Amino acid sequence: MLTENHILSPVKVQITRIHPSQITVRIEELIEKTFSIKPRYQGTPKKGYLMRDIRIIPDTLTMRGPRSVLEKLDHVSAHEIELEGLKESVTMRVDLDLPRGNVQIIDQNVDFYSAEITIDSLPIKKRFDKVPVYLRNMDYVSVINPGTFNVFVEGPEDLIQELNRDELYGEIDLSTFEPGEYPKVTPKVVKPDGITVLQQWPIVLVWVKNERN
Repeated sequence: MLTENHILSPVKVQITRIHPSQITVRIEELIEKTFSIKPRYQGTPKKGYLMRDIRIIPDTLTMRGPRSVLEKLDHVSAHEIELEGLKESVTMRVDLDLPRGNVQIIDQNVDFYSAEITIDSLPIKKRFDKVPVYLRNMDYVSVINPGTFNVFVEGPEDLIQELNRDELYGEIDLSTFEPGEYPKVTPKVVKPDGITVLQQWPIVLVWVKNERN
């Protein structure tokens, strides 16, 4: 019960009544708990592009607070991130949606949280005809027929459109080939990273002569 002895005042006053005369003080255990941070976003990238990945850095945080508050949580969310119209990968600073109550972030050496957003162009498909084939590691004089082949590939539009003949070709390693005819040889396609070969044709004939190179 509260009495006038519990009241502190800078000046002398006369207390006639205290209402309410009783208050409830709740004492609760403080705990520490680590949570994963999940991104939230809205909107869509520019037409022809897609979001490949979005991640928060750092992707966890540790908080100290009342057990009744922290035990109800299984993760912490970032404020909603706007993706509308994006056409390239970006990194941006984000705030976090923290629970109400007497909670405190206790992570050390974290000045802010950021979102890394990876934007890719939608894949396209394209056919390349008369792609050259090169013979490698020839111990013997060798002939190939035909000397070119066709390749059907898929990949990001910017990579496909900028692809040139120096970056796309076939090769056959002859280091294990003995003299003779090899009528069904499939060239290995050499290509930039990020491009997938969907189809290649035709197979080629390799004639390894019994004549040292």
